[in-house]
Amino acid sequence: MAFVIDLPDDPVMDLPGAARVNRNPDLVTAKLARLHEPHIAPITDLVEELRAERGDQSVPYVDPTLGGVHAQVLFLLETPARAAALGSSMLSPDNDDSTAAHVWEFYRASGLRRDRCLHWNAVPWFMGDEKKNKGATRSDIEPGLPWLARLIDLLPALRLVVTMGGIARQAFALYLLREEAKLVPWLAVAHPSPRVRNTNYPLWQDIARAFEIAGAVVVDRPAVLVGDAESEVLRQRRPSR
Repeated sequence: MAFVIDLPDDPVMDLPGAARVNRNPDLVTAKLARLHEPHIAPITDLVEELRAERGDQSVPYVDPTLGGVHAQVLFLLETPARAAALGSSMLSPDNDDSTAAHVWEFYRASGLRRDRCLHWNAVPWFMGDEKKNKGATRSDIEPGLPWLARLIDLLPALRLVVTMGGIARQAFALYLLREEAKLVPWLAVAHPSPRVRNTNYPLWQDIARAFEIAGAVVVDRPAVLVGDAESEVLRQRRPSR
């Protein structure tokens, strides 16, 4: 299986041919070596500052095959999974866990380019242990809000936020109440977990629909729009059912 990973300032890549490819340690090493390339370096610096402040080296970086500061779509999830914090050390749709594999499949099915997107967590540090993840609560969200705000400040081309799960939805709603908040179109869907996939197919379809909408919002040469103009762009580009 061949992997094409070409990351200039505006990264372009072919999606790997299968999910969970971060189980390949050579591929992970190659990705980690690119964390200071221009498109991802400001986000890497943010993560390193967060790691230093918390004294926690398990806070995951962001996969450099994503869009970095050029991202137009932000997928906000809840907390890092073990595969990110204790495995690849990156938030990535290529990680070796079920949720990441589902996200990878949504990318593939929708045709959405990952180099136009970015992943982050409402609580950006790992809350579990080697055996299981720990769920976040409202009190866990509050300390993560300044980091979310700083991340969004690094994304001048941001056109859409997709929150995935209740904790992510609460976090972004609280972010929007902050004085410095950037008003961005927002879709709220369920967490792409195996439980949702197996027990609530309508919610699963909503996630697929969000990826389709994200694909319609993304442009090749983004212009930074604000307020009503951005909402109008989202309305015009929303694909018909």
